[in-house]
Amino acid sequence: MKKLLWGLSAALLLLSSCVTVNNLDEFSFTDTEMNQRVSVPHAPEVHLSRTSIPGSSNDGILQAVEIGANIVTGMKEAEYEQRLYETLDSRLVEAALRDEFVPPTMTLLGARNAAEGTRGEYLLEVEVREYGIHSSGGGIYFHLTLEARIHHFASGDLVWRRRISEDYAASPSFFGLNDVISTAITFRTLDTLNDEQLTEGFDRLARNSAYEMSRRLRKDLYKKRS
Repeated sequence: MKKLLWGLSAALLLLSSCVTVNNLDEFSFTDTEMNQRVSVPHAPEVHLSRTSIPGSSNDGILQAVEIGANIVTGMKEAEYEQRLYETLDSRLVEAALRDEFVPPTMTLLGARNAAEGTRGEYLLEVEVREYGIHSSGGGIYFHLTLEARIHHFASGDLVWRRRISEDYAASPSFFGLNDVISTAITFRTLDTLNDEQLTEGFDRLARNSAYEMSRRLRKDLYKKRS
């Protein structure tokens, strides 16, 4: 019985941690000082949809060739994944959130940055749960899932909490490929780029994704001001 109760309590705690909290109307942020904390997991997630050559031949030799081709393709795609894994740096994502997500949030609230080394009245905490690159429908996407929270230091209250996910489609222009007519970009295209081009492209993707997230969360923040 104790194990059952513990399990139910743990499940309820997990569910409650995902529930949106919006007590913005109960607090005043105008001209208050706010600290910021942004945390990003070190490792990204890179998922490439595996391609394969259909085994349509009944000929044993041709089947062996098809199997061999699939093995080579899988090895090449694994190399793509590893390269993207090494290039997509968590520091890019952290910088994107600090520049494109945190300032608009604070501006809408009317708060200002707390001086370095001092504690303000509130804390804006942005915790990235997962981020990375994945393929879908022939294109690639930058995925970002985060949870944003505002804490009131004096009372210890959780003022606001929202979890949100964004899948932002990559385009050739993000990677400096302005001469490419297609609006989508593939892993094979990325494999032709050098590490500097990949890093710059991922930085633009992360910043656009962070900005889009800030726009989607403005509903809560505008409600406070209405």
